[in-house]
Amino acid sequence: MQGELATARRELGASVDLFREAGDEHRLANALRSRGFAEVFGGSLDDARSLLDEAMEIYHRIDDERGHAWTHQNLAWVAFQAGDFADAEVQLAEAKERFDALGDANGVIWADGLMAYVLYFQRRLDEAEALAVTVERDAHRWADTWASLMMTTLLSNMRLWTGRLADAEQLAERALAGFRETNDRYGVMQALGPLNRARAALGKKADAKRGVEESVSLGKQFGELGMALQGAAGVAMHLGAGEQALDLADQVIERNESTGTMQDEAFVLLALAQCQVGRFDDAVAVIERVSVEDFPFGLAARALVRAVAGEAVGALEDAEAVEVTRSASYFDLALARLAGVLASDRLGDDEAGHRWLEQLGTLASSVGDVVFVAMSQLLRDRPVGDDAEASPLAPGWRRIVDSVVVG
Repeated sequence: MQGELATARRELGASVDLFREAGDEHRLANALRSRGFAEVFGGSLDDARSLLDEAMEIYHRIDDERGHAWTHQNLAWVAFQAGDFADAEVQLAEAKERFDALGDANGVIWADGLMAYVLYFQRRLDEAEALAVTVERDAHRWADTWASLMMTTLLSNMRLWTGRLADAEQLAERALAGFRETNDRYGVMQALGPLNRARAALGKKADAKRGVEESVSLGKQFGELGMALQGAAGVAMHLGAGEQALDLADQVIERNESTGTMQDEAFVLLALAQCQVGRFDDAVAVIERVSVEDFPFGLAARALVRAVAGEAVGALEDAEAVEVTRSASYFDLALARLAGVLASDRLGDDEAGHRWLEQLGTLASSVGDVVFVAMSQLLRDRPVGDDAEASPLAPGWRRIVDSVVVG
């Protein structure tokens, strides 16, 4: 949890060898499980599965139900990191059933806590929030500080993407303070994600940029785990810093390829960053690699990429689809509505463009995201010359808008 993964793997690997040589199956299984779990944090997910599967075989042979339950929970982490949410649910159901039978309240908390994240990533937000609140309450009761802070972080993410930016910032600050107090670098990385993004949306650019610097520093220290760098790439993209977002997204994709972690969100960030630096053809090639089915962020990004690349009809189809997609975030909707404005401009449909712009402006104002507020104002006023240069909109977003409005 300190991020010293090379040392952790070396020591845990040595413990596996020693207990295997000693013929101590119980301790060998524990060592294998710990060694496998270490791979979840920036290692190889294939290696993690192999180690955890061997631990499971031993636990089954020696009839260790608690070890069996924890291995299911750890395998759920592997599935979660790989984006296999169906398998993660199966593993967590197994884990919880066994923890319940053992009367292990701490185990139940950890199984349910990860399940809340699985539900969140599936955009089953009502279920995720209800479970997160329950886990946070139970974690307080059993003095499980880590689980409580992780649920606070999850609730911050949900507040963020449903447009409650101030609430998201407050919850993330609380989680970050708790993780700093316990010197938990993994937790710090988790909390910085929604905190930095909320601050970017609220116009607290200096705070967001400092947070990005810390995320990048932690990301470089914490094995091959791409989580912190991916969060930093998202903030840079949100701020319109296309070159930085592009560099960070490239690093995330390289890390995810080496670990076997899901890639779709990193590809979306890369495509948006490429748009912000004017590499529209590259953005098209990248976004076409993403499966946008039941993935509104990918669908909204594809709408915007198509709009700037001249595929106006396809852009409008994607933008309309985002509007009716289940649990699209406010950011997804904003991207889609921006795409609607730009695509309508390309088609010379002033009436449709005005309708999309009104929807974008209403959303931006209600949420308070200063980036999209500035964008709406720029598109409404259509300044030229010196007035255009004075716009508060960041260069990356200006390049996207100008690709249609000016270009």
